[in-house]
Amino acid sequence: MRELRAYEEANAARPEYLKMYDNRIAKVQAGPAK
Repeated sequence: MRELRAYEEANAARPEYLKMYDNRIAKVQAGPAK
């Protein structure tokens, strides 16, 4: 996921995609919902 975000940032740098990746990374780091 981080590699996809880095690729997006280095190339198209579309803000909506960067935010989507940031949100997804944060969700995965948070772990399973309880």
